[in-house]
Amino acid sequence: MKTFKTRILAASIGCAVAGMAVSPLANALGFLPGFGTHPNKYLIVWNSDQMLDGRNHSPLDSLVGVPAGSLPDADFLAVIDADPLSPDYGKVVNTAEMPVVLDQHLLSETENFVDDALEIVGGTWNGPDNPPDILGDVNGVLAPSSILNEAHHMNVVHLINPTDGSRNIFPAGLISANVFGCDITDPMNIKPAQGTTPDFFGRTSNVCGLAVSGRAVTNFSGTDDLLPFGGGRLIATYMGAKGSFSGATAASLPPTLTTPGGLVEIDAFTGTVVGEYTAIPSAPVPGHGFYANGDPMLGPERYAPRTQIALGGVDGNGNPVNNILPVGIGPDSGAVDLDAGINEAPDTALLAHPHGIGVRPDLPNPKGETGIVMASDYADPVSLALTGSGEGPATAAQDLGTTVRFWSMESMSDGPYAIAQMPDGPRHEDNQIHEEPEGLMAMAITNRPGHKGAFVASMCGGALFYSADITVPQPEFKLVYDFGACTGASVFTISRNDRFIIMPISGIQTDVDRNNGGPAAPGGDPIHDRDYPGEHDMRIVTLDIRKLLAAGTNFQCDAAPADKWDNTGPDSPIGEPVSHGPAGVLGHPEHSSGPMAAAYSATGYWPNNGAADCPTIVSVVDFDGDGVDDIPGTADDHPDAETSRGGPHFVVHDSLERYVATSNYFVDLREFAIAGVGDLLTALGLGHAYDNGTGFPPSQPGADPLNDPNVPPPGGLGGLLGQANVLPGTGSVGDDTVCMMKFNRWTGELQLDPNFNANDPTSPLGCNDMDFGDAGKQWPGERHPDAGNATPHAMTFIDVL
Repeated sequence: MKTFKTRILAASIGCAVAGMAVSPLANALGFLPGFGTHPNKYLIVWNSDQMLDGRNHSPLDSLVGVPAGSLPDADFLAVIDADPLSPDYGKVVNTAEMPVVLDQHLLSETENFVDDALEIVGGTWNGPDNPPDILGDVNGVLAPSSILNEAHHMNVVHLINPTDGSRNIFPAGLISANVFGCDITDPMNIKPAQGTTPDFFGRTSNVCGLAVSGRAVTNFSGTDDLLPFGGGRLIATYMGAKGSFSGATAASLPPTLTTPGGLVEIDAFTGTVVGEYTAIPSAPVPGHGFYANGDPMLGPERYAPRTQIALGGVDGNGNPVNNILPVGIGPDSGAVDLDAGINEAPDTALLAHPHGIGVRPDLPNPKGETGIVMASDYADPVSLALTGSGEGPATAAQDLGTTVRFWSMESMSDGPYAIAQMPDGPRHEDNQIHEEPEGLMAMAITNRPGHKGAFVASMCGGALFYSADITVPQPEFKLVYDFGACTGASVFTISRNDRFIIMPISGIQTDVDRNNGGPAAPGGDPIHDRDYPGEHDMRIVTLDIRKLLAAGTNFQCDAAPADKWDNTGPDSPIGEPVSHGPAGVLGHPEHSSGPMAAAYSATGYWPNNGAADCPTIVSVVDFDGDGVDDIPGTADDHPDAETSRGGPHFVVHDSLERYVATSNYFVDLREFAIAGVGDLLTALGLGHAYDNGTGFPPSQPGADPLNDPNVPPPGGLGGLLGQANVLPGTGSVGDDTVCMMKFNRWTGELQLDPNFNANDPTSPLGCNDMDFGDAGKQWPGERHPDAGNATPHAMTFIDVL
């Protein structure tokens, strides 16, 4: 009788759910397996191998003919048991590697720039002073697809193969531009997806295939986010360009991995490129700006000129500015004094760096067609590699995006029909890339059929923007929540019922402890917690957006009034008096209730204008290094969490929205070494990441911080193998943990789950530290048991009956 009742209940629920209106995103997220029975739940995590940890066991060594331990291990998927009822809950139970396909890596395809880019640091087989190019021709063997991809995003929404019903993911390499195909139907035996290029060694179990090589895409590089696009296809963002400058015989670096990027449509199960779509409109879009000479721009005028790396760019009239190279990014020559109303900024249409992507096939668009694709512009990849995001105008040298772009699904090749510039807010920052609209990494379109809005978040600006209707010719966005300057609003998600946003805040400006346990050294980040206590804590927050969406296009929420800020400092580089913090005027609704009430009340911080329909924080899980929850051993006490300047970056929820996982890792480019990087940075006028313009104090008088092993490299990780020629990168890395939280989809409450990976003394409570080499743990599955550390990024849940 009990079994009969269970079956009847399961059938009833199944019928009821079958009649619900479910968004395309919800429908493909492993939705519904588990009703009426208990599925096995797994979390699949896309990881890079950490070559520089010195724990390398690659079979490539013998193939290439170099000493054992020389070459990196393959990048890989880690399968974590995510079933709360399992005795292995939270443990890595399997691994699957990316395939070895020779001569398939973007950077082996490019001509080297500045004395053999990508050398193996400390290589010995050609002598310590002459290491080979790891991604070139080593002893006659061309670079494989499996290594140094910089694991980034994949399709969180599984792609179902129509021929066999298998569930597939396609992990992408940010640097390699490779897209791999993995059949994850059985997470304990992952196979190459149909139509992918097989592994060189002939492996078929717990190995993926190569779906699309970086070589197959002609115009773009820097593969980022991917989504199903119907009919077994994917649509992917590529942040950077691909090409060569004058005289080069192959793709060169730069302009490869510079500007502009675009979108690529892929037939996933045949490994073919269906289309490459420009992110630059063919004609001026609604709301376009004008150059200083009166000529029309293609897109809106940027809110202010940029102060960027001197590699060449465009000025306020759209003309090339030639410096070191005749292509790429560079400083704008347009005049600027925003206080005086002077702004000769460039055309945002030309500054395309697509990163986040969203698709609503059901929405009409202004072209009279159906289906909207929206992408957010994050950053020029090369500018990220060569400079950090520290304090002061000297570090404002990243080309960060401030716009979102819209395509019609029916006519992608026409280019974007609209571009929206995010508005600047009331804060005035000494470092321009800390302004509110800078670095639009992630975006999300609402799910339910009655909603037509979209959100976009700025990584370095630390702000959330919203438009209630993206079907109009010129979508208008407003700033609806400001977490603070360079707080790192990262890859967020919207609950399927459109009630809540789950937002990871990576805390880029965390006050790094440079004294190994002592107080922070002088010269730390002056904006750390400038506006309210906990501003730069590494955390995940849940925002209640119900009132905002219910207000429709009449919502009143907007940025805080300018008089709520103490903007009395000297003029910033874009001609505004710099903020010292809020003016201390209380009265905002968040001051009197909610998890941040005490912090906001302490300073009078205004995250928005306080309208009744503004989002409010309903829950916070803190991962900061202060032990704020007073529970020893939890994630916020993990030593790497603070020294790496990078907390939660990527979040994903399970099929029933009862659990939310986060990976605490951003991007670490220090494995991509360039000989003489100190000379290069000096030539470009750049310093150490987080250099405030005066440089960190060297350990010896006259020492160069860039080449002094006693001075921590970017990210504060402390003289990793003593290299002196690493790229600065972002300066925000992460502690390489994967953590699990319980989520209430009706109240928005988040709670760290202490049962996840319990009894693992090498990991913080509720987390799994993927630095297995440092922890002395061994990997299961295809990855070598002693392969060492890993860097987790994108994740997806899967339920298996």
